[in-house]
Amino acid sequence: MICDGAPVARRRWEALGGRLWLSDISRDAAGNRVQDVWITGIPAEHAKAAIRLVRAKPRRIMSEAQATASAAALAKARALPGKRNATP
Repeated sequence: MICDGAPVARRRWEALGGRLWLSDISRDAAGNRVQDVWITGIPAEHAKAAIRLVRAKPRRIMSEAQATASAAALAKARALPGKRNATP
């Protein structure tokens, strides 16, 4: 379900499969064209295409090495003396 999303051609939604409901295209408070979409029953093989249509970014999954390096960099940054890390 998408509320106030950017309008997309109906054929692109229909290509995903499933049951589709589209609202009319209207204007939001800023004057941009928006549309509501509700689609159910999308097959799993069309999931990536659906994510692209809603303009969502997939969640990043870090490897163990990246997580360790990130935690080490954060600990190092917190240990540095300076105004940001000073306690009153």
